[in-house]
Amino acid sequence: MCKDTLPFYVGEDINGYIVESVTRELVTLKKKNGTLLPISMRMLRGLYKYLQENELSTDKVKEKINFTDEVKSAYPEIEPYLINGYNTIIPNLLKRLNNTTSRNIPKVLIIDEINRGNVSQIFGELITLIEKDKRKGNAEELTVTLPYSKKEFGVPNNLYIIGTMNTADRSVEALDSALRRRFVFEEMKPQPEKIAEIRKQKEIDAQIDNINLGELLTTINNRIEKLLDRDHAIGHSYFLDCKDIEELKDTFYKNIIPLLQEYFYGDYAKIGLILGVGFIKSKEAKDILFAEFYHESRELYDEKRLYEIVDYRGSTKQKIHLKGIEKELSFAQAIDLLLNRSISE
Repeated sequence: MCKDTLPFYVGEDINGYIVESVTRELVTLKKKNGTLLPISMRMLRGLYKYLQENELSTDKVKEKINFTDEVKSAYPEIEPYLINGYNTIIPNLLKRLNNTTSRNIPKVLIIDEINRGNVSQIFGELITLIEKDKRKGNAEELTVTLPYSKKEFGVPNNLYIIGTMNTADRSVEALDSALRRRFVFEEMKPQPEKIAEIRKQKEIDAQIDNINLGELLTTINNRIEKLLDRDHAIGHSYFLDCKDIEELKDTFYKNIIPLLQEYFYGDYAKIGLILGVGFIKSKEAKDILFAEFYHESRELYDEKRLYEIVDYRGSTKQKIHLKGIEKELSFAQAIDLLLNRSISE
């Protein structure tokens, strides 16, 4: 039997008792006088469950437990005479059982933006050990000797390593080939359809002032994909916690718009193609007097149109020009324009 599949192994010395044999159903111990002590694995698991559910430590067994009829009924696999009669060895068996149970529970290690790191510094010799067939208990198991403790170290099968990357970051293209070979890649696209579902779970209204947040995100991302690519699509997490129109405003001005400014390097005309005239407007025409200097494109610069962001924070309405007509719009009405809808009153 592999050591990783059972809590004990033949020949092991546990507090003076030698493991004679072990299966999934029974562990047989040889006492110092040579007689054998069979202990049911089912009984050990039942006792461990009893201790866990009653918030008792394994050392409690050393004190000899008074098992009531109610306890015996709830945990029929428990054998009180055996437990109390061998209260010096049972706690050690339970601790080993606990360690094995812990080894089988999946453990997750998340490395955020893994593509930005130096792979050799992050993993070192582990880069080989994380391969499926090189893990502990597998066919080509490998271990390394830790430099300080000098202990043998291997990667267990229950460890799952998740690395996150933002595909808008071009460093993904130069991702270390050793890393690519050892990971499965799965694209996690924005999921606008999840917004209403998750907000419902959080007991938040799916819409804000009749604004369908899923439709809003889809519209913005379709335009981003047209102007850039789908790798720059905005994630749905921005819209999961907004409770009212004011919080949605904050999301726009603190998250969405700054992200678009970064994407388009401050080209407000392109941001206007995404957010619409309700959010991006032409600056009032003012004579900008350049210094006296010849430049072949001076006239083009003189005629260049400048834009600015319409900020609805701190006020209910802002003036914009819509098809040559000056109008006062609220933030919600600006969203209507973004979605190519008629302006709601």
